[in-house]
Amino acid sequence: MADSEILDLEERVGDSEANTSLCLMGKVLNPKPLNLGTITNIINSAWKTRVPVGITPWSNTNTFLFKFGSVEDKIAILMEGPWLIMNNLLVLKALEDGMVVSEIDFSSCPIWVQIHGLPVDKMLRQNVEIIGKRFGKLLAIEATEGGLLINRSFLRIRVEINTNLPLPKGFWLRRNGDSSLDLWISYRYEKLPDFCYWCGRIGHDNKVCRFETKEKGSISGYGPELRTRRARKSDVQVVEIGEVVEAQKEREREKRKKKKKKKKGKEIRGKIKFKRKERHV
Repeated sequence: MADSEILDLEERVGDSEANTSLCLMGKVLNPKPLNLGTITNIINSAWKTRVPVGITPWSNTNTFLFKFGSVEDKIAILMEGPWLIMNNLLVLKALEDGMVVSEIDFSSCPIWVQIHGLPVDKMLRQNVEIIGKRFGKLLAIEATEGGLLINRSFLRIRVEINTNLPLPKGFWLRRNGDSSLDLWISYRYEKLPDFCYWCGRIGHDNKVCRFETKEKGSISGYGPELRTRRARKSDVQVVEIGEVVEAQKEREREKRKKKKKKKKGKEIRGKIKFKRKERHV
């Protein structure tokens, strides 16, 4: 067979779209392979879906395909993340038509971040967005239309973090133009998985860190204080920023519309065939 041979392969119209719209690909960021039975038990216990989720191992790199019973369940699991498997981060990505699993980038993951230590007069929606954009991709903020955000003692944002980079720890707030009055504002990550206290990256610990030496790692400033529990529910509105989440919901809506149209088309064709047979008889 020639190496340059090109093939056009068949696609299952209708059914394939329905199947991919119900699937997520996930990767557990752990250098050691994890047992499928353990992962299945943890997922079935943690994910409160209406129908049990089917889990298929996809490679020897802790990558799995998750098949849901409904699109609503799939979206709910994405929105409630991140999810942890034995304190290891499970990165979930939606499947799209023509997507090759080996090409999926599992280095980014959404997570809620709390911003602690701000002066009360700085707890404004504008400042929430300014801080959130420092992470690269701001997905959502917890904010009201105007005024001070004092429903909590901290601000709260949902951002997409790059697991290949060190976790941001916080920033210095300049006050009255005087550096001697600088105030440290700290970040705390909700449902943060295990990470390296030497380099601040997710996916390994300091025992196998290849980014920092023991001497530098011991003074890195990373530690368990970056981790916090999920914030209690509040009356403050969660405002989605950008097109990331909304675009995903829109794609799901379009897929459902196409599925209904194709189903309706099949029913019409079936009725036409039935009528033709009646005339023939």
